[in-house]
Amino acid sequence: MSENEILPDNHNGQQEEEPLPKLAKATLLLGIFSVGFLVLLLIFFANVDKIDFGAHTEAYSLATVLFLVVASPLCAVAGLITGYTASSKAKRAEHRTRGRIHVIIGRGLSFVTLGLWLLAFIGIGQIGRQSSRVSVSPVAVMRTITTAQVGFQAAGLVDIDGDGISDYGTLEQLASPPDGLGFIDSALGAGIKHEYKFTVNVTPSGSGGPGYTCTAVPVKPGGDTVRCYFADESGVIRYTEDGTPATAQSPMTR
Repeated sequence: MSENEILPDNHNGQQEEEPLPKLAKATLLLGIFSVGFLVLLLIFFANVDKIDFGAHTEAYSLATVLFLVVASPLCAVAGLITGYTASSKAKRAEHRTRGRIHVIIGRGLSFVTLGLWLLAFIGIGQIGRQSSRVSVSPVAVMRTITTAQVGFQAAGLVDIDGDGISDYGTLEQLASPPDGLGFIDSALGAGIKHEYKFTVNVTPSGSGGPGYTCTAVPVKPGGDTVRCYFADESGVIRYTEDGTPATAQSPMTR
């Protein structure tokens, strides 16, 4: 036998393949993905106030959260299963240490990810739901309204005082404008969403406008929802945290 023909063969006369390296790499990658998706979810929540998809903000945000919430633990579980399989094969392999580092790191990352998700479901999840209900959703709705007002006024759909200058619209007009193409959904047009009551007052151009003010106050004051919001034609959203109505002098949202 020459020096180039020293590889051992299995009983079928074919070179035996060792699947351990592939399983070890898969375990590592699944562990990294599980942590990565979790980090992306945290980044998303940290910057959700800056996210604006117009009228589709809530739908796209919900889809993103659902994907990350499912993908992260799913990758972690798959990483644990793959790591267990790799460990079993390593015990039978001639070279036990090959790929063990990948398996240990991958399984460790998967364990950490599942542990964090367990904590989230037990305690932090409740806090997250309250925070989302109180702070995130009203801000997203306010952004939807300010964006809709820009499009409504630019389309020239309403001229309250007939002076030739387009005015902004009420919530009802934004939901059902004269041309029939709504800028917001009908639920928001009714003024109630995410346990908040939204109100829009329009100032015609002949009365110092065109302009508008939009306010959001909790439907049930004194509960978990204590923030109030304010916006106008500048597009700046302001808030208060003590339950008092927000005004043009209140601090801006970040």
